[in-house]
Amino acid sequence: FDGNNDIVTLPSSTANNLSSGTIMAWVKLDEITGESIFVRQHNGVNTYARFSVGSSTLSSGHASPAIPGRLYFHNFNGNPNAISTIGISAGVYEHIAVSFNSSSATFYINGQFAGVTYGNYSIPNDNNISYASIGASHGEFTNGIIDEFSIWNSTLSQQEILNYMNCPPTGTEPGLVGYWNFEDNSNSNIAVDE
Repeated sequence: FDGNNDIVTLPSSTANNLSSGTIMAWVKLDEITGESIFVRQHNGVNTYARFSVGSSTLSSGHASPAIPGRLYFHNFNGNPNAISTIGISAGVYEHIAVSFNSSSATFYINGQFAGVTYGNYSIPNDNNISYASIGASHGEFTNGIIDEFSIWNSTLSQQEILNYMNCPPTGTEPGLVGYWNFEDNSNSNIAVDE
């Protein structure tokens, strides 16, 4: 995933109906505004989950410019964005994560606490999804590199996030919904869920 108009299209059921979960990845972004890391949407407007950098999600589900470098998480239309209290920098590898449940969304940057927003941030059960993807939102591609992307069906602790940041999952860990390490060198244009 080299940041040149890349998108990984996932099954629409990815991250559906998660009462709690964690999304994390290594990123090296050329820009820190308007970058979608993970998105689940219906026709580009009704958003059912979005993890982004420097871009919030309006109550209508559309993306909107926000504070550069800050992490944002949105779980369904009408719900306010969760936002980190600090941000990431452009041009350097950084590990980002959001752990969410029915009472909060907590952000981590390089394994360190980066803020919490209180409220229900569970991802609802909704099968009316047009697409789920890594690295793009409705035709707008992320400018930069995404690596070792994973989704979990549990709220990982800070220590667990640090552990997986330093020693990536093998693909068989309990609670791991999907893991894309982008290490396949077959040039097949297919990202394998480990």
